[in-house]
Amino acid sequence: MKGKPCRRIVCAAVILLTFVVSVAQSAPDERPKLKDFGSSLKHLKWEADKLAAVEIKRSTKPGEANDDDVVRVENETSCFPERL
Repeated sequence: MKGKPCRRIVCAAVILLTFVVSVAQSAPDERPKLKDFGSSLKHLKWEADKLAAVEIKRSTKPGEANDDDVVRVENETSCFPERL
């Protein structure tokens, strides 16, 4: 009879912790939108004599940014020293 209340408390705690962890790790609903997906195809031209697509040189103006995007990465890593 002593073990039943303790088991119920442990089961409730496990269920509660599982729920809390699953809610905390859920992915955000908003997905980043791709900027001009497929825009690199606009810089190709079909050459009939070569039977291949050739890249057209882009005209860049001074002060104009290139097409490189900035990617920021967050890293939460823990490092624990080994004990000898």
